[in-house]
Amino acid sequence: MLSASLRYPWHMVSEQEIGNLSARLGDQPRDVRFREWYEERAKLDTPRKMLNDTGTGLLALAATLAVLRFLTGFPLEDSRTPKWRWLFIIAYLSALAAQIPSSFWYYGLRQSRFEYPTWGDSIIIGVFQTFMSCVVLAVVGCLFWWPFLAKSRFPSTLFAWPGNQIRFNVIVSLGFGAFTVLCLAAVPSEVQDGNLGGILIALVLAYLFLSVRAGLVTRQAEKLKDRSSEPPAAPYSEPAARSPQG
Repeated sequence: MLSASLRYPWHMVSEQEIGNLSARLGDQPRDVRFREWYEERAKLDTPRKMLNDTGTGLLALAATLAVLRFLTGFPLEDSRTPKWRWLFIIAYLSALAAQIPSSFWYYGLRQSRFEYPTWGDSIIIGVFQTFMSCVVLAVVGCLFWWPFLAKSRFPSTLFAWPGNQIRFNVIVSLGFGAFTVLCLAAVPSEVQDGNLGGILIALVLAYLFLSVRAGLVTRQAEKLKDRSSEPPAAPYSEPAARSPQG
């Protein structure tokens, strides 16, 4: 797809005509000019944008899955959780930190393709918003993860399903499975958009949600096993009655 995209220019008109479109809409009310800009701008694209973005997204998807497969086994049956809790947190924070350089590349590429009008916001605003979002998510996320990590057993088999606690398995799997599905549902649109950071964070979060699920069910199974292996308590017996003193 990337090779095929090189056969086309980015636009069906010259860059000067795109600049003229931006200048012509500059005096319109904000909502009108933005709507007309994106409507008119989309008509000027060639297949190169779609081929380039989707091809880039597919490469990023393959690379991310390859790294996850090498490090954790994800997403195949022999997948495993991080070995230690601090590795879990490092994986989460690293995926967030990667969003900053990715946003520079993402917005910079689109600016070079004249996808933003001259009267639009600078890409620095988008980068700054990404940075602030990552900082907030780093703090909130660590607070969210830690209570679950404290009650999880790491390392564990990612798709663990102990047979003696079906109800607990179902409840935990439904809760964290819902978050996992939301993350995976975002992957196709991020691939189509060629958003490297979006692909990375979606897959890493899906893996982390599954890791917490596995850690919780494994820890619960260990607790039940420990209880069943405890020796039974000695039966209670009434104290012998004292004989009367003469």
